[in-house]
Amino acid sequence: MSNFLTRAISGLFYVLLIAFMSLYNPTIFMIGLSILFILCFWELYKILQFENNIYAIITFIISGYLIYSYASNFYFGQNFYPLSITTILPSILFLIVNVIIFKRPQEIAFDSSKLIFFIVYLALPFSLSFTINKVNDFNNQLLITPLFIIFLLIWFSDTFAYITGSLIGKTKFTSISKNKTLEGLIGGFISVLILGIIIEKNFPNLRGNWIIISILVGIFAPIGDLAESKIKRIFNVKDSSNFIPGHGGFLDRLDSFLMVSVIIYTYFIIFNI
Repeated sequence: MSNFLTRAISGLFYVLLIAFMSLYNPTIFMIGLSILFILCFWELYKILQFENNIYAIITFIISGYLIYSYASNFYFGQNFYPLSITTILPSILFLIVNVIIFKRPQEIAFDSSKLIFFIVYLALPFSLSFTINKVNDFNNQLLITPLFIIFLLIWFSDTFAYITGSLIGKTKFTSISKNKTLEGLIGGFISVLILGIIIEKNFPNLRGNWIIISILVGIFAPIGDLAESKIKRIFNVKDSSNFIPGHGGFLDRLDSFLMVSVIIYTYFIIFNI
């Protein structure tokens, strides 16, 4: 019970943090996301164990430029990305990286491959997250921005999966994380779907269909969690750090967000939302 409360409270911290970042203006929002990226960058840097730090420096420079580009577009109101080879390419690259994580982890053995992996796995999702909110979302007095709702959905997925798995979980479905059960996965999915229906009915002006988005979050948030668990297993690391009680590090807490931000970005551009 104490472990559950620790996980739930530390997870809720992120939901409230996004709400706070949405309280003032887009600048605060951009600064907040940038700080979270830097913290995750440091943790992933320690996990990947670059042999030559020049690759890490190059990685940080390219990542910074990528995030700056998307953040600038966001700040100046460019949130619509029409479907094209260029706009779908980030999604394809992220898919390839996740295939490598689960099927060909030996590909992440060299500094040059770690550089590319780092940028696509971490910097790209943070960059694409700037396409989810719009500048005028910050004029909403209820502080209900799309990214805030996505964090809330992820928190529901994680919390109720933990509750359901702890109470009735018996069916193990992966060797990557032995504590995860099929019952927990279903419990998390149902909770997210219910919240998505409530959001769609009560906030019809929000960008996108939130029943569809909740289904996407319910499916892909656990995959994002497993992907980060697989990375830690590849490099023999238990937690990305010990900053956050019940979760380990910032990367441990944001692993589902990395996956979900790319998925929602893809949903928006495919359906021209």
